[in-house]
Amino acid sequence: MSEADRKAIWEFAEKRNTMITRQIEQYRLKSARIITPTGYIPEEVYVLWESLDAAPVRKHFSSRGFLSEQKKYFEYSKNNEDDWRHFTYTMSDDCELVAYVSESIEIGHSMDVITFESVQYQKAIFHVAFEKDEHHGSIFITGPHSYFKFSAGPDRKLLYFARPRSDQRKTCCGKNRNFVICVYDFDTKGVVVVTDENICLKPINAVEWTPDNRGIVFHRDGDLLWHRFGDKYINVLYKNCPAPLKITFSPGDGRLAVFLPTSFNKDSQILLFHWPLVKAALTYQHDVISLGEHRVWSVPDRPWANGGKDLIFNANWQHNVVSYMLQTATRELQKITFPKPAVIVDVQEHEILFETVSANSKSRLWYTSLESMNEENPEFRASLLTAPRLIDDDEDPYHAFDVKHMYFDKAAYTGVLYMPVEGFKPGKKLEMIVIPYAGTKPNFTDLDQEAMYSAFVNCGFCVLIVNNRHATIQLDDGYPEKVDLCVADDVHAAVLETLEQNRDRIDEEGICLYGADYASFIVSSIIVKYPLFYKSASLIRPHVEFPAHAELTEAEMIYLKEYTAFEQPSKVRIPILLMVDDDETCSEFRQSLLTAGVICYKETVREEEMQSVFIQRVTDFLEDPVGEEIASEAEKMLEKLEVS
Repeated sequence: MSEADRKAIWEFAEKRNTMITRQIEQYRLKSARIITPTGYIPEEVYVLWESLDAAPVRKHFSSRGFLSEQKKYFEYSKNNEDDWRHFTYTMSDDCELVAYVSESIEIGHSMDVITFESVQYQKAIFHVAFEKDEHHGSIFITGPHSYFKFSAGPDRKLLYFARPRSDQRKTCCGKNRNFVICVYDFDTKGVVVVTDENICLKPINAVEWTPDNRGIVFHRDGDLLWHRFGDKYINVLYKNCPAPLKITFSPGDGRLAVFLPTSFNKDSQILLFHWPLVKAALTYQHDVISLGEHRVWSVPDRPWANGGKDLIFNANWQHNVVSYMLQTATRELQKITFPKPAVIVDVQEHEILFETVSANSKSRLWYTSLESMNEENPEFRASLLTAPRLIDDDEDPYHAFDVKHMYFDKAAYTGVLYMPVEGFKPGKKLEMIVIPYAGTKPNFTDLDQEAMYSAFVNCGFCVLIVNNRHATIQLDDGYPEKVDLCVADDVHAAVLETLEQNRDRIDEEGICLYGADYASFIVSSIIVKYPLFYKSASLIRPHVEFPAHAELTEAEMIYLKEYTAFEQPSKVRIPILLMVDDDETCSEFRQSLLTAGVICYKETVREEEMQSVFIQRVTDFLEDPVGEEIASEAEKMLEKLEVS
């Protein structure tokens, strides 16, 4: 092999590695706030961006700028922040104070220190230091109890959770406390530690201050609860509901709004209570808002508009994301229409900040007012505030692909298709990666930015994400409550229809399957039901055996016996890649595949620690699934040239 050939190969490998790394390091909006009061000129906006890296290595930077009377934006500061600081970063609703843990015992410091900053002057005004076991154990900055909540003024307080001291662990009944609730009082400069047995034993999934600053509304064990500190009992507001996406009180008339995610057994999406809470018979008076086929997708940090009379949130239906304004008095819904796919991120009276973003476009933050979106004034007006500038717009290859909406079975279910632009590899058909959607949200939408999928496209693949016909809700074990008997057939039918519509660009002999977590279980069913149609399958953190429980029907039991790779390894006919977190995971499953004569690789690569390497390993396998080893792109190309 000539030196020129070797140089070309390594340049290609380096270029691909750079492309994958840059794809992951793209930034999108994490949060944004209008931090000056309504009517104040010039208005000031705070923005926090985060990269698409996995959580442990995610990068952040913040920026601030002024919005002039003519709605022109002038950025005046930009800061790269300590990554772990944003685990606890919280801003009060009136945008006067910011709190965060600046030193943490949990990550190795000698003490916990909470720093309070003035938003206006952008500097620390005081610190609160806690020696080890002074009032409580170490403060939670990660995990399920990392809550930091400002109460409303004027008697402001900060709520946070900490581990109990040794003398706080045991209750009077001999049970172990998992946490204690801590309240820092700005007036007394003291800390009150709440150790009530009826509240500190079981995990809390969501929490919010009550307007009187004397208690909390929270969710645990499938129930929405209300507790006033010092009281003996806990009040049940609403039974049998999933963990809320958001619990929020209005700033005006004392409404409590609870946003619920998609659930199997509940049609309710939003619960509205009056404050003070009023009990009638055995239940507290409330209104239940159902969105029909729509599902709550996300809620701004401050969702209340027009003095607390209206509630703004984002919902999705299939692959579309739409924004709504709910009039709490009449319970009427009004759709907020944007020219591009957008999501509202902050609301202050009649002013809103919204983000436009999709897989093939940069994240951009915009300002507009509800007045400009009035039906009597159909001309939409918005001001572009800011976008992360990593590279020039004219030299941006990382968003150079098309996003198409796909409808299957007369729009009974949908998908999203990523394709390289026209002219990419002219005269050649492209391989396609098929991904059954199994995320935490109801559907994969045109606003989702998944760095891995975009990287696949930039490596030359088409990517088809197929949504479920029915919303799939994963339980704590990572599996849904019921076995979807149609999902494998639905995904395969979606592939056939996509091929029919794009036969001139997609290679029907190069269709690969990819599934992470529960989606890997769906993939394992597809490769058994359609054993020779697909080229290969990648199973990431595989879920290969559906957990048996008494509520499984006979049809579900038959399906699990006949149509899963774990039960029927001899029916698998294509190469398999298993990406696991440790060497012991799926050893039995892999051995059964090898015994059946299946080409099966197992790689131990932690996605959250080495995402660029992870993507390269997967793309290497997808391009050459029958190779003797999973090697780097450069090594494979060297082998091919040497053989030739």
